[in-house]
Amino acid sequence: VECPDGASCIGDINWDGVHAKFGWSRCHNNNAAFERCPYSGACLGAPNFQLATKYLDVNQTDLALRNDNETCNIGYVNPPQNNSFCSTCSKGYAPVSNQVGKCQACNGTGGSTALLVLMGLFAIFIFVILTVMKMRSSGRRKSAHSTLKRTILTHVQMVSIVMSLNVPWPSNIRSILVGVSSVISVSGHSDSIHCSTGNQSIAAVFYTTLLATVVLPFVFVFVTWIYWFVFVPVCPQCGCTKGIQITKFCQLKVNPFRSVTKLPKTPKTNTKTQYWKSNRDGWIVTNVYFIYTMFPSVIRMSFETFQCKAVCGVLYMAKDDKEICWLTNSRHLSYALVVAVPSLVLYLLVLPVITLVYLRAHRNVLTTDHKLILRFGLVFSGYARNRWYWEAVVIFRKIFLIVIVTFGQTSQSQLHYALG
Repeated sequence: VECPDGASCIGDINWDGVHAKFGWSRCHNNNAAFERCPYSGACLGAPNFQLATKYLDVNQTDLALRNDNETCNIGYVNPPQNNSFCSTCSKGYAPVSNQVGKCQACNGTGGSTALLVLMGLFAIFIFVILTVMKMRSSGRRKSAHSTLKRTILTHVQMVSIVMSLNVPWPSNIRSILVGVSSVISVSGHSDSIHCSTGNQSIAAVFYTTLLATVVLPFVFVFVTWIYWFVFVPVCPQCGCTKGIQITKFCQLKVNPFRSVTKLPKTPKTNTKTQYWKSNRDGWIVTNVYFIYTMFPSVIRMSFETFQCKAVCGVLYMAKDDKEICWLTNSRHLSYALVVAVPSLVLYLLVLPVITLVYLRAHRNVLTTDHKLILRFGLVFSGYARNRWYWEAVVIFRKIFLIVIVTFGQTSQSQLHYALG
């Protein structure tokens, strides 16, 4: 405040007598500095009329209008000196996915583990159905279900991205959309992982999830190889189609990705054409679907590794204000350079370029080669012949929105950029 009568104020201020308002916290390294909490409802303090009616307790009491000491709310570790900005959840609580700084009660560790298992089984079920439908398709470029599957996957992926925009989504809408998108989003299960693993730090859970997300496609390639080249030859009925050809992975007479199959116009009258699909086709189809589904999660979590913010003059991870960014020999620097950077190079640069080069080399047979349509139709089926590359535009849109969501959290124009 201004000194009375324009006189100069002499003497030190007793900052211990100055209280932080509701939604704010005192810097642990400077008692004279205050920062806004990531989730305002976590930091209790003096009345803050700007946040009135936004945060109510179980008794419908307005927390922003109470005169509390500088403490953390229920569900957050106290005292605040050990939990800067009340961002660490107490035992029995877990961070809410897609809502930084907020904690929610765990419904029992067993329930969280069961939820993870059920979501995993449901995701596997959906994935198997998609693969079976693809293997039983006729190999036509204009197949309606092929285009529909890509459209549904794209929309669900976009929902998982936009739910992280800095927007006060209604709780009911958030619950529904997060539940839908969590089927194909690995990062959407962080709250269940926290509840199942105990009091692990947010950074520790994030690094573990990041590593699992990046490595999972490689593991999936090996597991599906065992299924299609070891199990299916023993049980051809498990090949998802009738009359499947059994080929050996290591004995290749021709390039397996070369377009060589051109079926007659009336395949139903020719019994030989019933055996044009092979277990190698199934292996490629399965992995194309999986990589297409996992692509946004890998890119998003890799970008989030570089998402840092300045708190009280120190640069911390945006997800965990106890994890210092870019510290020499730190855990953050190691994961950023060893995991995040290589994954971005592979999934953001190498994979899209290889896909475009491959499609361009076969652009003249995209409508006639049935094996090519079966294997890679997910990325071009349904588009006009001269727009075979259009999936790259859709991928670019996803990447652009991920960048806005990740690095534009503090921008008031974030939603405007996303809509643009």
